[in-house]
Amino acid sequence: MIRLSDVRKGRPGRFLGRRLLTLSPRTENLLVLCPSALELLTILSFASAWEIATHTATVAALLLRRRWPFVVLLLTLPVAFSGYLLIAPMAALYQVAKDVPNPRLVAFGALLLFAAGLGPWLPTAEEPFSYEDGLFGLLSAAMLSAGPTAVGRLLRTRGELSERLADLARTQERERQLLAERAVAEERARLAREMHDVVSHKVSMICVQAGALQVTTAEPNSREIAGTVRRLSVDTLEELRHLVGVLRSAREEPGLADVAALVETSGLDARLETDVPVGDRGRGAGDADSGTDDSGAGAVGAGAVGARGARGCCWSADVQRAAYRTVQEALTNVRKYAPESTVVVRLDVVEHGGESAGALRVEVRNSAPACPSSADRRSGLPTGGHGLTGLRERAELLGGRLDAGPAEDGGFRVAAVLPAGGRQSRAVDVVNPGSA
Repeated sequence: MIRLSDVRKGRPGRFLGRRLLTLSPRTENLLVLCPSALELLTILSFASAWEIATHTATVAALLLRRRWPFVVLLLTLPVAFSGYLLIAPMAALYQVAKDVPNPRLVAFGALLLFAAGLGPWLPTAEEPFSYEDGLFGLLSAAMLSAGPTAVGRLLRTRGELSERLADLARTQERERQLLAERAVAEERARLAREMHDVVSHKVSMICVQAGALQVTTAEPNSREIAGTVRRLSVDTLEELRHLVGVLRSAREEPGLADVAALVETSGLDARLETDVPVGDRGRGAGDADSGTDDSGAGAVGAGAVGARGARGCCWSADVQRAAYRTVQEALTNVRKYAPESTVVVRLDVVEHGGESAGALRVEVRNSAPACPSSADRRSGLPTGGHGLTGLRERAELLGGRLDAGPAEDGGFRVAAVLPAGGRQSRAVDVVNPGSA
């Protein structure tokens, strides 16, 4: 049923087109088999038993057109040549045009049906050739092949467009979330800097002055008050240190400790090989404990302590986050383009630019897909290609590099080298799996 609002707006086919894209297989079978069966009944009065049996088998073969569309089309060509059945070959060609991604194969199928459609119009001894019959035969054969091809390719294109629009909507929603998170993170970082640079400095000065007064004064009451002020200042510094840590960790960032869980829950045939001790979950920049001396003038916001590599190097939170995002994006691409392949995720330490600490190397390699047809069907869609670009920029911000390309065995390889002493990046996570 067409909505009246679409008719008034001059778009009567909008609702109908969307409904055609969402028909269930059972409904499509009914729409195809019922007219074909009715057409089959029209030949019972004059066709031979052999012709009735073969034509009935051809109609029944339409149930397999989703699994083997081109084979079913070839099976329907003889009934199209006889001229007895036309709906069955048209339905088979429509399925080929809708499901087969190769346009050349679709055009070849349409050409075969066009040639078969000329069969009923070929001259015989009883009916010699005439220009009127020849012209009418060409027109009918052209409509027989062009109509299903055009409708099938149109619905396939609309399906691909709908999928791309859905991907675009998800990407835009994710971008809006990231922008909101970035604004919150920048505000929290500003507050943390203010508390660290201004408030903690002044409280430290109060603590130092109170300690000096406690040592130099001779009056017992003044010494007791100075001790109380110093003790309260020390407690205040501890509270400020905790508050600054909360502000700087707006959300728990993933790191090396999360890579194993990411691989296990990827839904792929994947395994993790690593020589890098990843440390405890949540250890990263700003998580170290800093002591407070007796004067109470400790620093708020200690230095970075991360997961340590094989040579004792310290992986910063930025390096851990970049390594996690690299594995995440690579696994997402494998899920999209080669879900049946085997994946190996490798973490190790390599030499980098003469640095004693070395660099963290992250490599994700998948084997060649076992079913190339599924990969071809997916690769026929346009893709953004921003995922690997974002990972490459993230690695370069840290002073490293990222390489991605086909592997020797026909699979795909993504490898990132992230220096342990890489530059700290203030880049916000704008890369999310899907986009390749």
